[in-house]
Amino acid sequence: MKRLSLFLLGLYALFPLTDFLLRRVLGLGGLAGLWDKGLLALLFVLAWLQADRERLRRLRPLAAPLGLFFALGVLHLGIDLPNFAATFDGFRAVYFYMLALFVGAWLPKTRDDVERIMAVLAGLGALAGAVGLAQVALGVRTPAGWTDVTEATSRRAFSFVVSPNVLGSYMAYALFLTLALAWRARAEGRQRALLVYLLFAALEAAALVLSGSRGAWLAFFLAALVVLFFFRPRLSLAAAAGLIALAALLPPIRRRMEALLSPMYWEKSARDGRIARWLGSFHQMRFDPLFGRGIGHYGGATGNRFFGTTYVDGYYFKTMAEMGLPGLILFVWLMVAVFRTLFARWQAARGRPEGALLLGLLAADLAVALHNAVENIFEVPFMNAYFWLAAGLAFALSPGRPEEGRG
Repeated sequence: MKRLSLFLLGLYALFPLTDFLLRRVLGLGGLAGLWDKGLLALLFVLAWLQADRERLRRLRPLAAPLGLFFALGVLHLGIDLPNFAATFDGFRAVYFYMLALFVGAWLPKTRDDVERIMAVLAGLGALAGAVGLAQVALGVRTPAGWTDVTEATSRRAFSFVVSPNVLGSYMAYALFLTLALAWRARAEGRQRALLVYLLFAALEAAALVLSGSRGAWLAFFLAALVVLFFFRPRLSLAAAAGLIALAALLPPIRRRMEALLSPMYWEKSARDGRIARWLGSFHQMRFDPLFGRGIGHYGGATGNRFFGTTYVDGYYFKTMAEMGLPGLILFVWLMVAVFRTLFARWQAARGRPEGALLLGLLAADLAVALHNAVENIFEVPFMNAYFWLAAGLAFALSPGRPEEGRG
C-alpha cells in the first residue's frame, strides 16, 4: 500500500501540468474539474489508514486554529441558504485543499520519501520555467489583461499555468524547494544530482524574473531574507544588497519596478485597480464585521461566477470581505501557527540531514503566504494544494527520531 500511495502522491504533485493537458490540450474540462479532487480525497483516506499515533500527534499545534477556522466555515454554510450553492463552492475552495496537509504529513514514512516528492515538485517547476522561457524567446504574447498600460512590453512568461503572476508565485515556491535539494545533494557529495538541481534552479529563477510578477519578486526577496537571517545571519545583509543590485541591473525587473513607482500606476490602482479592490473589501466587511459578505460571495472565482464580483487581488482582503474580522483573525492565526511550528521543527533539526529540507519547505510556503497579500494565490487550486502539501511534508520529517530518517 505504501508504494501505491507514494506513486499516487507523485501523480498528484504533477497537478498543474495534468490540469493543463486535460483542459487546454485534450479539452476534457469536466474531467479536469474532478480528477484532482477525487485523487486528493483518495490520498487522504490512504493517509488516514496509514497514520500512526505519533504522526497524528505531530499536527497537534495546528489543532486549535485549524479547528476553529473550519468551524467558522461550517457556520457560514448556514448563513445564506438561498445561495447555498455559492456558499458551498466557496467553502470547498477554501477548505478542501487543506487535506493535502494531512496527506503530506502522514503518507511519506522516511526522509527519502519526502525528498522524492520534493524532487517531483522541483522537476515540474523546472519544466514550467523552461516553457515560460521558451514563450518569451519565441515572442508569445502575454494573455490580455496582464500588462500595465504604463509599460511598453507585452511579453511575460506564463507557461502552462496561464497567469504570469501565478507562474511567479509557483517559481518562487519551486526555487526554494530546489535549492534545499541542491544543498542536500552537495552535503552528501552527490555531484550529478547537484548539477541537475542547479540547472532546475537556474530555469526557475529565470522564469521568476520573466514572469514580471512584482508581488512574487517581493515575496521571494522577503522570504529569502528571513531564511538567510536565521540560517546565515551574517550573509543576510550582503544578500539583500546583492538582490537589490541585481534587480537594478536586470531590465525586466527594473522596468516593472519603475512602472510601479510611476504616478500613473498609483492613480489607476486607486481608481479601478488593486487599491480600489482592497478598499472595496474593507467596505464589504464594514457592513457586517462578524460574518462579512459570506464565504464564496465576494472577491474570488466563486464570487465572480455566481455574483459577478471582481477579484480582490489579495487573499487576506478577500477573506476579510467574505468572512468578516473573525475569519481574517482565525486565518492569520492559522498561518502564524503553521510557520511557528515549521520554524520550531527546523530549529530542532539544525545540523541534521532534515534541516535543509525543512528550511526549503518553510521558505517555499512563506513566499506563497507573502504573495497572498497582493494576489489571490490560494484561489489557484494547485498553489493552494502545494502550500498545504509542503507544510505536511515538513511535519512528515521527524528531526527528533533518527530511525525515521533514511529508509
